[in-house]
Amino acid sequence: WQSQWIAKDIAVVKIAHKIHSRPSGNSFLSASSGESEFPDNFSHELALAIKCEKGVAIFSPCTHSGIFNVIESCLEFTGESNLLAFVGGLHLVDGCESRDEITSIADDFITGYPHAKLYTGHCTCDSAIKILEKKMGPGKFIMFATGDHYLLP
Repeated sequence: WQSQWIAKDIAVVKIAHKIHSRPSGNSFLSASSGESEFPDNFSHELALAIKCEKGVAIFSPCTHSGIFNVIESCLEFTGESNLLAFVGGLHLVDGCESRDEITSIADDFITGYPHAKLYTGHCTCDSAIKILEKKMGPGKFIMFATGDHYLLP
């Protein structure tokens, strides 16, 4: 399966970038084929990229490939350079990533995408939420739940 446009400004993107770290919580997940079970490499992971007037918004259900691999794959495929928003779970499991690693995610997001907002909820652990919220601030880091409504920038 390859990335493809499904509408004029909407693409389903296969996560091709693998240069950035991936969540350590992936080690708890596996895939199976018939009767055998093996570590999941998440080569099947997809994200939705929507081109807007001022950039792109990315939707990633559970970011097993790592937030920066997902972002870079989507920006490359869409040809956009401006990330407006990343919406999705970060797959950060309590006890897997250190405070320093989560702080680094926040720093890299702020530096690399200064105008973007990070919306997360599903599969982002409480300790990561606290660190990201404190480091990024309420204008940049937004928690969401099913049924919440937001206007993208």
